[in-house]
Amino acid sequence: QTLENFRIEYLLRNANNELSLTHSMDPLTNIYNRRGYFERISEFMHGNEKCDIILVSCDMDRLKEINDTYGHSEGDIAIKAVADAIKTGCGKDGICARFGGDEFVVFFPVTDGVSMEKFKDNVLQTLANDNISISMGIVKTNPSSAKSFDEYISEADQMMYEEKKRKKTESRNETDNAVLHREE
Repeated sequence: QTLENFRIEYLLRNANNELSLTHSMDPLTNIYNRRGYFERISEFMHGNEKCDIILVSCDMDRLKEINDTYGHSEGDIAIKAVADAIKTGCGKDGICARFGGDEFVVFFPVTDGVSMEKFKDNVLQTLANDNISISMGIVKTNPSSAKSFDEYISEADQMMYEEKKRKKTESRNETDNAVLHREE
């Protein structure tokens, strides 16, 4: 009887762990979802009050175009490629999450191996090899700062949307210039 109780307790514990992962992980990308991200951030903040932090807001460029042209399965492959690139780029101490469709948030401590510039360069280069583009807003902060975590996320989001808007304007200008050159 005691052995059977131990076995049942073990099976229940494993089932609870799997259920917990289901609620905190994104099944497509195998990185955290929004819920898992905020749980991990809370855990991280409690032990690293003096560590400089990089917070990144990312959004894929032209996912709708990929889906409409090549199909949603190719769009899923592109989403997975972004998740892999940001996960690799932020190092072993980083926390990555897919917040929705093609939106990602990354959080990592500044270390000798990972910096804002190195992260951005590595991710953009990796994705460029696959002909994928993303817009990023990157904020460096310190957990002991007076700003709230939500304020930093908003700041990174705003920077990302500004970059996205700039890219769209540049793309329209390039298209307009190409039309003008053909007419001459």
